[in-house]
Amino acid sequence: MYPRYYALRRLNPYRGVVQMVDVGEAVAHSYDGLTWHLRADDGYGWVRPTGVWVEGEGLKLGQTQDQGDILAALESRPALPFPLADQVELWLLNKETGLPMALLGAERPSLHVPRKIEPEWHPFVLSYTGFRSETLAARDEGNPYAGKPHRDTLARIVNQSARPHPAAQWFLRGASGEGEGLEGLCLQPGWQGRQLGAEAFPELLVNEIWNSRLECLVINDYHLW
Repeated sequence: MYPRYYALRRLNPYRGVVQMVDVGEAVAHSYDGLTWHLRADDGYGWVRPTGVWVEGEGLKLGQTQDQGDILAALESRPALPFPLADQVELWLLNKETGLPMALLGAERPSLHVPRKIEPEWHPFVLSYTGFRSETLAARDEGNPYAGKPHRDTLARIVNQSARPHPAAQWFLRGASGEGEGLEGLCLQPGWQGRQLGAEAFPELLVNEIWNSRLECLVINDYHLW
């Protein structure tokens, strides 16, 4: 049963993947595969930081006492990256087709419970304005009134395709990429329980096929970024 090695995506906006080592009473997570942050149950129902382990250097912060299992699991871990464990995915749906359009969230099946859904896709954290679309830059060249951040235009393209009444749905993804429709927001009759093939789900977080050439190129700029 233990140890368990898996990965989780950090979504909406996408911020990479976190690698996890779980031995039950303690876990370790890493964003770069080198530095691992250890946490454990303190015996009173709280999970607290207990140390930092660095690849090739061992435990740098914390005490080895009572951490033998997690330290041994780190020393003997398999090659990175670990397999993704967040097979329950939340997708923003295209208002015309009802199909998955942009990935909003993902979680482990054992932890999934119905909750309030925020049906808006975010390409970047709000403080980041560095995204540059070569397509938008070429379009706006010489236009003194063009000043909107490319990040905002990208977000508008995606979210506008779901409005004015955005729908979103959770899907349980199978081993071959297929998805079973679960609960969601503003769903049409028959959507809960529907079965979609792997081809219905975009591979790169956001659908690559759009109504105009400009939109397709802007989304491609995002994928290349």
